[in-house]
Amino acid sequence: MSRLNPFAVLLVICGLAATAARGDTITYGQLAITSPGLAFSASDNVVVSNATSALYPGYTFSAEFCENSACSSPIASSSDSLLRFTDMTLTCASAEGCGLIDIRFQATNAMLDDSPSPAGTATVDLGLDGTATEAVVGSATICITGPHAICAPDLSGTHSFSTSFDGAFSASTNGAVPVSSGFSVYGQIEIFHLDNGNSVSLANSLDIDADIEPALGAEPVPEPGTLALTVPPLLLLLGVGLRKSRKLRSIA
Repeated sequence: MSRLNPFAVLLVICGLAATAARGDTITYGQLAITSPGLAFSASDNVVVSNATSALYPGYTFSAEFCENSACSSPIASSSDSLLRFTDMTLTCASAEGCGLIDIRFQATNAMLDDSPSPAGTATVDLGLDGTATEAVVGSATICITGPHAICAPDLSGTHSFSTSFDGAFSASTNGAVPVSSGFSVYGQIEIFHLDNGNSVSLANSLDIDADIEPALGAEPVPEPGTLALTVPPLLLLLGVGLRKSRKLRSIA
């Protein structure tokens, strides 16, 4: 009868513990709206109200950027992550009309599975569903950074998604990108022009829907508490195995 190899048991059970520790949540270190208003939050919700900017004369801007569960009006979702840029209103109050404006927001330092090591693929669905009091022209762009991907100032990059609108304030696009813990999401809505007294709004939201599919063969490092529960009994088993081995050699 073959004897049990305690080292093999240690590797197998630690591997199972690591698999069981995997979750499918995504949390962000910081959310921010950076233009035309400026607001940061270490939580999962940030709001700008009636902001104006010397860079964009004539405009008044309000918006909320949030993780769905923390939004003022959350919606039903089964996504690993649903970021929503919502409750936005942009109004022009200038006799000459209002020119090009960049609305910017970001969610940085995303963590997967509450672990520093996991990686996978994020399937991103970007949906812009708004209304306008006049025909509008512009675009919406999302760029995701990671260990091997950066975003340029205009949000072009290896992992960039862009869609345009001309007339109605609505558009959509999607794609898939590899991600790992520490990635960030940068968003921009660009509107070329609004006439005096007109506005655009997102009563629903621009949704950034990300579902994470674990990378093949990738497993996170077990939580310290998991190792604390798993390793001592296995070390005991290891000791028993070694004592039995010595005893058998002494009998021989």
